[in-house]
Amino acid sequence: MKLTVLGKYGPFPACGGATSGYLFQHENINIMLDYGCGINGRIDEYIAPENLDTIILSHTHFDHASDLLVLSYRIKKPIKLYMPKSKDGDLADAIINTNAYDITYYDEDTSFSMGDLSFSFCKGIHPFTSYSLKIKSSDKTFVYTGDTVYTDELVAFCKGSNLVLADAMQREDVKNPHMTVLEASNIHKLSGATVLCSHAPATNAGDPTKYEGLIEAEEFTSYTL
Repeated sequence: MKLTVLGKYGPFPACGGATSGYLFQHENINIMLDYGCGINGRIDEYIAPENLDTIILSHTHFDHASDLLVLSYRIKKPIKLYMPKSKDGDLADAIINTNAYDITYYDEDTSFSMGDLSFSFCKGIHPFTSYSLKIKSSDKTFVYTGDTVYTDELVAFCKGSNLVLADAMQREDVKNPHMTVLEASNIHKLSGATVLCSHAPATNAGDPTKYEGLIEAEEFTSYTL
């Protein structure tokens, strides 16, 4: 398994940056996890989007899915897309109405497989319905938290993982519907997983380097499980 960070910011990018978008690759399988602002200008450095096997959206806030609208102008054949059944917000309707995607709607009871990979979901707590994603192979497990507050259910979902990509770059004194770096540290302590912290605010982000078991995500960087 290999994860490449194309966009690490949220809810808006720093100058020259991009919001949430992560290329997950395993053997001959290529998947985008979220597709936020700025991803279209970066993805071709790694793969033509037409060659993606699927795109999985954690939720339909703009910073996680907005570049799908622009991508719809480019692609000639529908790309497989997984998105929450809730279809929250105007962006969800706009994505659906492009008719550019072969959409499967999912919730916490959904599971599926692709090659030797299995996929499952855990519902988070966020203003829009948002899900964490688990991808398992025969010997590795990866979790992407998406946007959510810290919950015991999320910690349980992360147990046994090799790597957790966590939307957890808030300072401890900031209160909003995202996780802090301290909460990411708790996920590491309780799950045993290395935690890759992403979804950084453009200014005044938290500092994962203060905590054992945390790594700060860097754009254009790949992490191998």
